[in-house]
Amino acid sequence: MNKNIDIGDSFLMDVYKHWTDIKGDSRYPNSRHFRPQKFARNMTRLAVFERSAHKNSVNCKLMGSSVSDLFHLPDGEKDIGSIRDDAIKHHLQGLIDRTSVLHVPEFLEETIQPDSFLEISYSVLCLPFSTDTNHEPTDLPTTYIYAFSLQTSQDVETDYS
Repeated sequence: MNKNIDIGDSFLMDVYKHWTDIKGDSRYPNSRHFRPQKFARNMTRLAVFERSAHKNSVNCKLMGSSVSDLFHLPDGEKDIGSIRDDAIKHHLQGLIDRTSVLHVPEFLEETIQPDSFLEISYSVLCLPFSTDTNHEPTDLPTTYIYAFSLQTSQDVETDYS
């Protein structure tokens, strides 16, 4: 990701700066160094997914309430499989699949057309992290932190003719 990119959201920029600060000279920062409490006011806008290389599966470690609301997850649920709207479920799984193979920070502006809702627009900053295996950092990222910028209002076209 270009360090000079203007993503237009101070929360996303703060998360990216924290990522670069804890990364140091490493290719990826270690996920145990990420401090979500630095973003206490915006923790609802964070999601953390862990990908298992052996099973090619994704486990949601954290899903902020604003992210759950965005993707229409049932209350308290973190499992992507529990999303009832197929368009949203496939969109979120595709987002995770696309970003977890790039191994670089990525800023995306996305739009979802759910099966039964108005179009949803959002921006997301996807950041890869390594984890420890036997107290040694892994070579490839296994944990991905997603910071969301959520559109607070939707424009609705009306035709009263």
